[in-house]
Amino acid sequence: MKKSKVFIFLMVLIFSLTSVTFADTLKFGSKGSEVTKLQAQLKKLGYFNGKTTGYFGSETKAALKKFQAKKGISTTGTLGPQTTKALYSSGTSSRSSTSKVQSAAEKEVIKKAQRILNKMGLYNGKVDGLYGKMTSKAVERFQSLNGMKLTGVIDKETETKLLNHFATSAVSSRGGSNGSDSQTSRIEAVKADKEEVQLLSADTNTATAETKAEFEAAAVSETAETDSAAASEGEEESQGLEEDADTEPVETDSKGKIEVLDWWTAANKVFARGSNAKVIDVRTGKSFNIKRTYGRNHADCETLTKEDTKIMKEIWGGEFSWSRRPVIVEIDGRLLAASMAAMPHAGLDNKPANVTVSSRSLGYGRGANLDAVKNNGISGHFDIHFKNSRTHGTNRVDAAHQKAIKEAAAAKL
Repeated sequence: MKKSKVFIFLMVLIFSLTSVTFADTLKFGSKGSEVTKLQAQLKKLGYFNGKTTGYFGSETKAALKKFQAKKGISTTGTLGPQTTKALYSSGTSSRSSTSKVQSAAEKEVIKKAQRILNKMGLYNGKVDGLYGKMTSKAVERFQSLNGMKLTGVIDKETETKLLNHFATSAVSSRGGSNGSDSQTSRIEAVKADKEEVQLLSADTNTATAETKAEFEAAAVSETAETDSAAASEGEEESQGLEEDADTEPVETDSKGKIEVLDWWTAANKVFARGSNAKVIDVRTGKSFNIKRTYGRNHADCETLTKEDTKIMKEIWGGEFSWSRRPVIVEIDGRLLAASMAAMPHAGLDNKPANVTVSSRSLGYGRGANLDAVKNNGISGHFDIHFKNSRTHGTNRVDAAHQKAIKEAAAAKL
């Protein structure tokens, strides 16, 4: 009896020590030679850049998910039979002559993606064809910008959108269906903006020097909107008086009331250009200070200090993001329901405001430097939307922003 118990104990012990080898799957937390083998194979195929430690950690899981997404396998991040077969088959093994050709082709795809992402201001690493953390993060940002599933992998859909973006930006950094349409819209935009500059100049005759500077900055910012959306913005402001322009305040548990103001009839005036305000993130309660510096279809804003930028990034998970979040804009004691995307664009912090510069942030190319607040840790401005406000690129109401505004309106501060 004792011998049988000892035998069973030894068998259990041996099985536990070799469970990685005989297990159907390898997953997060697994250890052993099979994990080392997995890491080595992923490294050969260009998916893993870490050390082959034999421990299945977050880097190994992320690399495996990239491989699975590339092969059309469910991205579980675990090594099961299907993934094992694909990973070690002759078609993907780096030892085969076929894979060397495939690997070289994939490397060129990665290089091309890195160049495009770099021009967009999403990637600052080397254009080396290696798919590391920086490239994966840049791809995720691009996918977020385009409303795609965030995989961090250059699949066929992502590659196509990247190439389409590159082709579009070659015509115009902010849009235009073809060269002729783009050129026409730009001419119309410049004409409209010249008229606005004249009106602004007339209004500044009795203004202070500071107010004049704000008017001039506003005029320059509108000149920078040289695309089809900007060309028709003069008409759109009057057309923007859309239905359901609810300006009634929403009761909250806070001392004040959260107001849902229509952008065209109220919010645009309450939160005027040059105004400072405090942004309160509804989900975390964290806040930071901003200034509205540009924008007509919505409020283009900038943080006041590097500390404000630090808090803003913390709210969005430690990085700049196009993700929409419900926020409250507090100005002169009023609480306005809004939605914000924390992705600075179209400016350079190290250049004077409103002058013509090249390589503006996030791939906006040459144009007026839409960065008025200096030494705040961001290049360019970010977007804050209110009820019925529109994007500058599409001149349409953004559903995701409007959804976030509703969440902000119902907040309990």
